Amino acid sequence: MDISHVRERLSEVLARVECTRRPVVLTSDGQDVGAFLPLQMYRALIEEREAVFEALAQAVAKQPQYPEEEVERDIAEAIAAIRGKGAASRI
Repeated sequence: MDISHVRERLSEVLARVECTRRPVVLTSDGQDVGAFLPLQMYRALIEEREAVFEALAQAVAKQPQYPEEEVERDIAEAIAAIRGKGAASRI
């Protein structure tokens, strides 16, 4: 949804997010620039993110003999995999 439309109808867009419990992706000049998420979804994403980083920290702590570059590569791959799963609906 283009930002100019959102500016004009912010309360309507937020009500839509709340009612449908689905994200709305914001665009500017055809490029994705942000999103409105239902609060419950946002909180779940934050919890998942924290859990992933905690699991990574524990894995690194158990295997300190791995080279830092390898660990960083594995983290980057894990982040890319997580970001590749599921995308917000575009409206």
